[in-house]
Amino acid sequence: MSPEENKALVRRYLETAWNKKDPTIVDELVAEDFAQHAANVLPGREGVKKFFEMVYAGFPDAHFALENIIAEGNQVATRFTVRGTHQGLFLGIPATGKSMTLTGMALLELRDGKIVANWNELDMLGALRQLGVIPKPQG
Repeated sequence: MSPEENKALVRRYLETAWNKKDPTIVDELVAEDFAQHAANVLPGREGVKKFFEMVYAGFPDAHFALENIIAEGNQVATRFTVRGTHQGLFLGIPATGKSMTLTGMALLELRDGKIVANWNELDMLGALRQLGVIPKPQG
């Protein structure tokens, strides 16, 4: 697939999984041997599905905004923002009712029209501070 086709596939995957809250896209676009190189997501399709179940439960109004997308060869890099209200259990944290804005970047690797690997860097410290789980620095 061309870099432009890979970008289109990643856009469709992210829009469907995050904003349409339809995890069936995982079976279609994520490889069975998918490798996750980020915290809080188990490997394989089932790990990705469990991650989205956790997100949907914790932040039912979550909205994913793709800020940038760049592709070269079989890799696609993204920069994104996720906004939502903490309304359910998330990472073992009971609902706080607080709004959160999470920024992050991901590098996805594709093969034969499937996502085979993902590396994420997320501002989880900032997110946990917004939820009041970790105190903000004084001063």
